[in-house]
Amino acid sequence: MSAGFARVDRDGSFTWNQVSDGAMRIEFHGLQKNGYVKAADYGGIDVLEQGFTPRAGSNATLEITLSAHGAQVEGTVTDDNGLPVVGVWVVLVPDAKHRDRHDLYRTERTDQHGAFKISQVAPGDYSLYSWDEVEDGAWEDPDFIRPFDEKKQGEKVIVQERDDKSLNINVIKTSAVEGQKQ
Repeated sequence: MSAGFARVDRDGSFTWNQVSDGAMRIEFHGLQKNGYVKAADYGGIDVLEQGFTPRAGSNATLEITLSAHGAQVEGTVTDDNGLPVVGVWVVLVPDAKHRDRHDLYRTERTDQHGAFKISQVAPGDYSLYSWDEVEDGAWEDPDFIRPFDEKKQGEKVIVQERDDKSLNINVIKTSAVEGQKQ
């Protein structure tokens, strides 16, 4: 996918200069505490799922709707003995239908008490995971996540705008699942 950058003016408009003619996806940085991309439309077509390809000479406009009412998911991660697990990834993985939407994945590391708080969560269906050992971003690899999905090791989470969910989960021993694949 191609990349392009534009700064938004006070009136909410922006101009994208020197846009390539390759496929693009919408991604935002610097949103406020619970901000998320609610909708993106290019020439009447929803482009959040598939992206879009701008065409020279087209009159199509890109309209983006942001919301400041994202959900929040917080809680603690413990081990099999009920003790807090420090410094592990906690990941909200979107449902299978939305796994190509990298903007929907949300991550946080646990603090010194095993606690986490994930904000800027778009409404939808997710699974919440935490692993004792995992490489950053591995959860976006279908081959990595499949065995955890099949064993239903993620905690299902359904969020709406402004939700504040609290969940306590057990850390998954990655080596135990990986050992079963051999």
